[in-house]
Amino acid sequence: PEYQRMRLMLQQAAGLSAQARFLLAAEHVARGRYREALPLLDRAVTEDPQVANAWLLKARCHHMLDEDVEAVAGYGTAIALRPTYA
Repeated sequence: PEYQRMRLMLQQAAGLSAQARFLLAAEHVARGRYREALPLLDRAVTEDPQVANAWLLKARCHHMLDEDVEAVAGYGTAIALRPTYA
């Protein structure tokens, strides 16, 4: 069921812009649905890798899921793009 729900979510998000994906992911994060936010954030940073906020939110998701290596990498990218985040 979880796999099917995530696949449907990704299909629905296929036509969205990077910004819309970021906003949808932020909504998932606000509700504590970190795993659901990650595919949206992956697509957002692939389409527009210069958006520090997307990297920061992606890192937070990994952090909350105890995926430390991925979290550190995401935080590092966000800080590299926007040093004021340090």
